[in-house]
Amino acid sequence: MNNDEIKKNTKKNIVKAEKINKSFQSGHGVLEVLKGASIELHEGEIVLLLGASGSGKSTLLHILGTLDKPDSGSILYDEVDVNALKHNALAKFRNEKIGFVYQFHHLLPDFNALENVMLPGLIMGLPRENAAEKALELLKAVGLEDRDTHKPNQLSGGEAQRVAVARALFNKPKVVYADEPTGNLDNKTGTALLELFLELNERFGQTFFIATHNERLMEQIKLRYLIKDGIITNNS
Repeated sequence: MNNDEIKKNTKKNIVKAEKINKSFQSGHGVLEVLKGASIELHEGEIVLLLGASGSGKSTLLHILGTLDKPDSGSILYDEVDVNALKHNALAKFRNEKIGFVYQFHHLLPDFNALENVMLPGLIMGLPRENAAEKALELLKAVGLEDRDTHKPNQLSGGEAQRVAVARALFNKPKVVYADEPTGNLDNKTGTALLELFLELNERFGQTFFIATHNERLMEQIKLRYLIKDGIITNNS
């Protein structure tokens, strides 16, 4: 057992997904996307999920993030079976425990950067003044405190994605799922975003699970998995 494996084994398991299956009905019949996919995520890890377009990366992230349900299989967060949670309880769990960063930032166009970052707190019922204070701290953490009043159409692609990252961190989630977060950025901006993930992982200790087909990112993240034909294998 190497040092990385020893270090991993001392970290708390926060997500355990076992034998996840997911199929979709298509015009040509049933399309099997995930075929018994299993993975564990541990506290404070930053993990890369590699796979070609159409390999099931997004489907897996949506299921792990409770945005979709598997056809079969189990998902535990700190021993909580999320598949057993009802609609309202699941929405509350998702808002409190899970953060998302997508390829496209999905910021609300009529809200400025500060207001977009505040949203998870406002949904939880946090007083607006407290939410604004925390949101500004997170904008500072991603280097955008001077863009707090700017709306999404006044931000560059990289800046908008940083706002999305700050929003994902608002409720101190157990894990942040990032689905092709550099896919809509040029190489320089994408590299800067990855460096931000590494910095935030070190600073806040959240687990980051990043799905991508960009093998350039492999140079900086040691813990990697490959998804192919609906099955996950260790690619570290």
